[in-house]
Amino acid sequence: MRKVIRKNIGAAAARPPGRGALLAELRAARAEARAARAELREERARIDEAQAARRLSEQALSGALLRLTLHVTDSPLAVIEWDPTGRVVFWSPGAERLFGWGESEAAAHAAGAFHDLLRDEHEAAAVWDRLTAGRSRREVCTARARAREGRSVRCQWYLSAIHDVAGSIVSVLAFGLDVSAQWEVEEALRRSESRYRNMLETAQEGVWTLDAEAHVTYANWHLADMLGYSPQEMCGRPMADFLASDCVAPATDVRLRHRDGSDRWALVTMTPIMEGNECAGFLGMFADITERKRVATWQRAFLRDVLASVTQGRLLLCDAEADLPLPLETLLDRPAIPIQSESLGSLRAKLQAAAAEAGLPPDRRDDLVLGTGEAAMNAVVHAGGGRAHVLRDPAQGLVQVWLRDQGGGIALDHLHRATLEPGFTTAGTLGQGFYILLNTCDRVYLHTGPAGTTVVLEQAADGGAPGV
Repeated sequence: MRKVIRKNIGAAAARPPGRGALLAELRAARAEARAARAELREERARIDEAQAARRLSEQALSGALLRLTLHVTDSPLAVIEWDPTGRVVFWSPGAERLFGWGESEAAAHAAGAFHDLLRDEHEAAAVWDRLTAGRSRREVCTARARAREGRSVRCQWYLSAIHDVAGSIVSVLAFGLDVSAQWEVEEALRRSESRYRNMLETAQEGVWTLDAEAHVTYANWHLADMLGYSPQEMCGRPMADFLASDCVAPATDVRLRHRDGSDRWALVTMTPIMEGNECAGFLGMFADITERKRVATWQRAFLRDVLASVTQGRLLLCDAEADLPLPLETLLDRPAIPIQSESLGSLRAKLQAAAAEAGLPPDRRDDLVLGTGEAAMNAVVHAGGGRAHVLRDPAQGLVQVWLRDQGGGIALDHLHRATLEPGFTTAGTLGQGFYILLNTCDRVYLHTGPAGTTVVLEQAADGGAPGV
């Protein structure tokens, strides 16, 4: 501004003197001076504003750095920074707590160097090579680290490569989380699972697991071979694809469907797999009883034929409900008579009346009443009771008595003695009562199934020999 004033004064002095001209030039110089001063004030304000903004930025940066330092210092993680050669640049208190070396020890000696801290860890070495070669910017790995006094600590490492503006690597920053306890638990679980799987694979029983929707999630080789599949072919398929009968009880004989369409029998135990209060699936154990079933079927057929022959057709063993005789009347049309100790008198009275209507002679009526009483008492003693229906057909001179209970019936091993040997009795057999049945009734049909036991007694008016 002084230069401008001097310039204007000099110009005025060079011109011829004139009061008016001098005043005009002086006023112009003063105006220019005022404008220059205003511009100078504005520039000073801009400089002050910039300096204030810079101070605020420096304060914010200082605060952020302080907070970051506090976070790193107080973090339970081990925070370590290495230069590109693997030497320690920064070693946090968390690293000191975890590995036992202070920052000065780690920086001054090889203890904190990357390749010494994580020696013999090939995965960690490969991660370092990728980061320092610029092939990766971030990596995560699990590796054991060497600690003071020969200890080792298994850590989950989160590593990042830090580059300058030119793209050159400056350092590698790592956060290490101690996962030793978790790893030991997981390793114990892996060993347990391995032992469990080996046990399942070598078991002599078939094993499978199902999810909550009853789809196969695992099958061992024994079960797969039993059904003609590989374990991989069974997984993912619904349970129903392999069952030829419903599996409803916790432990029951189940008919399985082989790949070739034939049947296999197995004793199956199903156990729910619980997660908290919810069922997450099922564990099934299969014992192959196909051969046992085949032998039992042959034995029962043989015994059925022998008993029918020995009793001259009086005793007929029925393998299914369809093998029982056709009812003389519709069962629903006749009310059921409860089989209980206090109701046996009522059953005998109704039977006497029905037998008289059918034209049975008194002696044959008495025989039928005696046999029915023995069968009903057996239901009370061994099955807790049941229900009975008395049916008659006067045109044929025939009476039927249907007795049903929920008992297990006579074991196959005892059936021949229970029916033919007077006085033989064990829990679950008819004992002396069955011997009386065969000597008082024309025919005795016997069927035992999952729902219980059914006995059908038939008596004809003429007392003719029954047919087989």
